[in-house]
Amino acid sequence: MGIAAPPPTLDPRFTRDSIGGNIRSLLFSSLIRVHTENPTAPISIQPDLAESWSYKNNVFHFQLRPGVTFSDGSPLTAEDIEFSFAEYQKDSCPFSSAFKKIKKVVAKYDGTDHFVDISVDRFESTFYFDLALIQMLPKKQILAHDKDFYDHLVGSGAFVLISANENELIFHARENHYRQPKIKKLQLKVIRDDNTRFQKLYKGSLDLVQADIPLSKMSVFKNSQRFTVYDLPGANVTYLLFNLRDPILKNKFVREAINYAINRAEIIKYKLEGYATPASTFVIPSTPYFDPSIALPDTNIEKGIALLKNLPRPIELELKTSNQKYAIENGRILAHQIEKLGISVKMKSFEWGTYYDDISKGNFQMSTMKFVGIWDPDHYRLVFHSTQTPPRGVNRAFYINREIDPLLEQGQQIEDLHQRIEHYKKIQKIVVNDLPVLPLWYDQYVAVVNKRIKNFVPSPLGGFQFLFEIEKELTTNE
Repeated sequence: MGIAAPPPTLDPRFTRDSIGGNIRSLLFSSLIRVHTENPTAPISIQPDLAESWSYKNNVFHFQLRPGVTFSDGSPLTAEDIEFSFAEYQKDSCPFSSAFKKIKKVVAKYDGTDHFVDISVDRFESTFYFDLALIQMLPKKQILAHDKDFYDHLVGSGAFVLISANENELIFHARENHYRQPKIKKLQLKVIRDDNTRFQKLYKGSLDLVQADIPLSKMSVFKNSQRFTVYDLPGANVTYLLFNLRDPILKNKFVREAINYAINRAEIIKYKLEGYATPASTFVIPSTPYFDPSIALPDTNIEKGIALLKNLPRPIELELKTSNQKYAIENGRILAHQIEKLGISVKMKSFEWGTYYDDISKGNFQMSTMKFVGIWDPDHYRLVFHSTQTPPRGVNRAFYINREIDPLLEQGQQIEDLHQRIEHYKKIQKIVVNDLPVLPLWYDQYVAVVNKRIKNFVPSPLGGFQFLFEIEKELTTNE
């Protein structure tokens, strides 16, 4: 399988990029997991380490499957389970805000009892989705290696990491695992250049590529009898991130003017080959929370220039992107469109690790970013609540709005679907009005699979769940 960049880390406590998140689901088990049966099925919560669960009197009870072991052969213990929750509650963990609500965790995992009870202050409808983030960690190895745990990974997932470097990661499937994959070996080849990745897939040295296909090459695969091309609405949103601490960008008129300059339809048609749809919010169209009446104003350079007429000149901004080819090309187009306002845009591109570190620390003015796997509007709490600014959370725009904070908190507690939909429509309208970030487009899910791969089922979440079902039809040379 071809990927465009290696993960910065595979330590599940600190993994925030999409490829790292997908890989950690192979190496580690959670109590439950987020799942889709097929591209048109709704997103649901499925068993993983837990076989069943219930909620009563502010306690989530999970009945666990017995006899689970880590990849080094050591047994999973109740101590490991309680330790795992404690690690994810630490302020150093980027996911900690989702678990501050937990008051107590009690686990039993021996010959007779296999359960974990999680006590909370109150029921929240999103808590099951949050729990899917917590991977079970080996306490002994974590204490021995701490932040070097990435180099000594031991997990209870279905795969084990055999080797990793800047060019490839190799995994073997564990035998007799409760989620037994049908493939025995997985090789992720890191191919940074889009054209090289295309050539290797087309010539057969890769079996599949998900998401990282040059869109200009899709017609080549569609016209070939050797490949199956999957193209469906995805759960990713590409957006332009503003740093609201910046003296220029904290001015709402500047952000509005930039929106007037961006021509989404033009980019989608000519650069993205039609594999996207315009976005105005972080709610994807395939969910019931999507409101088509919520929209950003269309391109209008004249209106954008008018908004800037009273600002001191010159206006100079810097746009940061990763050094991946598609990110650089998209960045250049956005910079060119913004410059039509009379704003000077200097573009800088960095290796992914450096780029991501800068964004996480607020060392930027504007940057192109992508949210991956958005399935619930509680995402807004993580992205826009005033307590979620870095380094604690992912409110990387440094957006502070005391009006929206209580609404984001209330949204978690609404159980009735209709009420929840109306509640999040209100939240979306506030954010669209304030424009702390600029949604650009909803990415299509795209995967190209060699027909020697059988039983591939695409997921709009863009995860790696298909790796548990696929099989490879070997040739005489393999």
